[in-house]
Amino acid sequence: MIPPRLSLTSKGWSKKGESTIFLTLEPCNMRERYILLKGRARELRNNMTKEERLLWQYIRRKQLDNVQFYRQYIIGNYIVDFYSKQANLIIEIDGAVHYTENGIGYDKVRDEYIKACGLNVLRFTNKDVRENISGVLENIRKAIPPRPSLTSKGGSKKGSFPLIYKGDKGGSYKQ
Repeated sequence: MIPPRLSLTSKGWSKKGESTIFLTLEPCNMRERYILLKGRARELRNNMTKEERLLWQYIRRKQLDNVQFYRQYIIGNYIVDFYSKQANLIIEIDGAVHYTENGIGYDKVRDEYIKACGLNVLRFTNKDVRENISGVLENIRKAIPPRPSLTSKGGSKKGSFPLIYKGDKGGSYKQ
């Protein structure tokens, strides 16, 4: 439930009457709040910054180490720039607003919440993405945990994958 003197914005909590950067989300109903966040995420996807579009070109469609990323994804009351469930990773592209006093405080609270959810956060500046995309991609690769192989080192042995089903009725599985 939202405290009565505070309102939830797409950039965090603010006191009533303060100007907010984006739209104000005031409904106490979780479903209504989610619907508003979902609309804001859609708006952000349709109006990505140049730097977000540039990075998206390299990480979309599992292009980076076969890891799926989503853009402008809702985590709790926050919308993150990029999210990968299989890597437990969030990528944020920070513009000038993130380096103001309010922006730094907001990002700290937001990052604490995200880390409490068991997710890792990588932050890059707009300049990093524009001028050093290969370094950004390398740092993302390093943050992606290795995935276990489905087959054992010696190839296909009893108990390893893949299993192939032979026959329709009463068939058996063969390795």
